[in-house]
Amino acid sequence: MQEILAIGFFQGLILSSLLFLKSLQNKNFTWLMGFFVLLISAFIAGPLLNQWIGEPWGSFLVDPLFLLIGPSFYGYILLLSRPEKEKSLKFHTLAFFLYLPLLAFFALKVYKTQADPQSLQLIYSSGFAVGLGILKFAHLLIYVGLSFWELRNHQDRIQKIFSNLKGKDLLWVRYILISFLALSLISFGFYLFALQNPNWQKEITFFNLILLSAFLISLTFYSFHQKSIFDFRFKFKEIQFSWTAEKENPKYEKSGLKEYEVAKINQKIDQWIQNKGYLDPEVNLGVMADAIGVSPYRISEVLGKYRKTSFYDLINSHRIREIQQALSDPNYAHLTILGIAFEFGFNAKSTFNTAFKKFTGMSPSEFKRSNH
Repeated sequence: MQEILAIGFFQGLILSSLLFLKSLQNKNFTWLMGFFVLLISAFIAGPLLNQWIGEPWGSFLVDPLFLLIGPSFYGYILLLSRPEKEKSLKFHTLAFFLYLPLLAFFALKVYKTQADPQSLQLIYSSGFAVGLGILKFAHLLIYVGLSFWELRNHQDRIQKIFSNLKGKDLLWVRYILISFLALSLISFGFYLFALQNPNWQKEITFFNLILLSAFLISLTFYSFHQKSIFDFRFKFKEIQFSWTAEKENPKYEKSGLKEYEVAKINQKIDQWIQNKGYLDPEVNLGVMADAIGVSPYRISEVLGKYRKTSFYDLINSHRIREIQQALSDPNYAHLTILGIAFEFGFNAKSTFNTAFKKFTGMSPSEFKRSNH
């Protein structure tokens, strides 16, 4: 048993070290995912510490770290999606520090009765101990919910800034989060099974570690390859968008844009469209802002409030219109559908297929068949 736990612990240390080094190299937020992996590794080490320094003191050392698991995962998503929120991370450690005196009180009760196994068991099953466990689990669920909420809003946010979403939509984070929930439920089921079948403890621990190892390796792989999303030149504060619709956004309502200013910005946007700036596969809100001499915030305001569209829809609707024409043009007959898509600004098959379906109501191949 000790060997299995030690292997799992050292694997976690290696993976977290890789993520910390990656963060130092690229100066990004990968360190938060490295910290998440390190926290999971600490829980693997809990039983080892119990054997080395005596039960339950090893568990007490790692127990409060549970309250940092949710914030570290959520913090990673938050800073990828909204880098300007970095200073708010300190607030999310509050529960950890509030929990420490409660744990100290509980540990003191255990220390006073550790010579009496019966009294010790009563303390472990007391309402206070159960309440602490429920609070920790509720805390984790809150941060899982916040993570899903942030991911959902992230999808809306990036469509206001980018035309191609590959590598920016964080879909892999959603899958990792779902996997983490599934793994937690499976582990809890194994725990209940082990209570009734203690002879299976070693096999259950081994199987749990296999699942956990696969999870941590997958998480490390995707985290290692995730690039910063907002790495272009203009400042983040210029593109902080409300989580509500633009028509309800007080920033937009109080912006003070005059009718002639809106018309002037619209004219500049239309001119940029006529010059086919949307054909640049790397175009984003910052590129357009530089080209037409209008701040990213004002462009987003005009698109959202007055044109009722997003940057993503503006760019890709024109790309799709060009592609529809090209699919019927003999001059493009030598290219595949995907090749044509790349000619007109797309750089990912998934983004192209999603956009084509959205603006035409059919897949690219269905459209091509219907026009031949």
